[in-house]
Amino acid sequence: MKKLILTSMALLTLTLNAFAAETVVATITNENDSEIVKLVVETDSNNTLMAMRKDIYSAGGKFLDEKTFTPNDVFGGQAVMSEVDGRKVVILKANRSSLSLSNGGSVTLDYLYNGITGERRTQSYALKKTNDKWALYTGSTQIKKMHFVVNKKTLIGTVGIKEIQINK
Repeated sequence: MKKLILTSMALLTLTLNAFAAETVVATITNENDSEIVKLVVETDSNNTLMAMRKDIYSAGGKFLDEKTFTPNDVFGGQAVMSEVDGRKVVILKANRSSLSLSNGGSVTLDYLYNGITGERRTQSYALKKTNDKWALYTGSTQIKKMHFVVNKKTLIGTVGIKEIQINK
């Protein structure tokens, strides 16, 4: 009986995974290291957003790590995409009223501009589902790549993110 239950659970897991999908909505790089981050939307069999994930790769393409964020993480401002020395450098956020899990909406990257003063800045994007395909947009431009330009101060070094460049 125990074997039957375990087999059934394994088949159910495989079946559920067969209907789920993953879409890379942006590839992210920065000036501080050579790691490549892929921002992934995970959906269920109805193409409803179930999670967002950051996959980290080496410059050579070797998979290094991943971190998954539930919708509650994103809605609660707890989707920390980057943290350095205990400081939340990049946070993925959204409001329940502005992001639908079935159709998309507005998402925001809240980033540390200056770690000395604590100044943070935000950049909003549209996460859209069109013809059952998820994509990230700024205005009418689909985002494929994001590059984080570091904010450096003389004699101190990197203090934050100066700007986020799109498709460069």
